[in-house]
Amino acid sequence: MTEIDGSLFFLESKTGNVHRISKTGKDEIILQLRSYLRGLTHDRKYLYIGGSARRKKSRSKGTLNVPETPDPDLARSLMFRVDKATLTWEMRDLTVFGLEIYDLLVLP
Repeated sequence: MTEIDGSLFFLESKTGNVHRISKTGKDEIILQLRSYLRGLTHDRKYLYIGGSARRKKSRSKGTLNVPETPDPDLARSLMFRVDKATLTWEMRDLTVFGLEIYDLLVLP
């Protein structure tokens, strides 16, 4: 959860939902992205959201995650750049660097 431009934002990893909570307490889903969302940061114009590939094996249980997904986006590591004003987004495939994203930072 992080504060951005006076609202709280959080990611619902499993569903791919991006939530925005206003100061009045209104909770709205502003985006639904096809990925296991992890990591949220921003700059003046964009939100940056990380998406990890779905794990084939559960770390906590040690069991296989069944069924494996036929959706290619769920098998890749992705970064989404979302325009704050329009909520339009573009996606970058980062799978070559690893399957999991834990957090994102904007560097100067």
